[in-house]
Amino acid sequence: MANRAEIVRAIKSYCRVQNEKDAEGWGALFAEEVLHEDPVGFRQIRGKAQLVGEFWDNIMRNDVQIWLAGD
Repeated sequence: MANRAEIVRAIKSYCRVQNEKDAEGWGALFAEEVLHEDPVGFRQIRGKAQLVGEFWDNIMRNDVQIWLAGD
């Protein structure tokens, strides 16, 4: 199980690569067989190829910026 520092580091990496519009770096954070829901309970995306393609394109179209408030 990941400890708190590892979890915070992963979240910061997620925020950084998304804000930098780094699709390759963002995709590298996920397993090939990822099951992704955003928003939770709405729609599932299966597999990294679909996530980095379709979902990534949608969040970039909306110019979403995210950050971690506090550690």
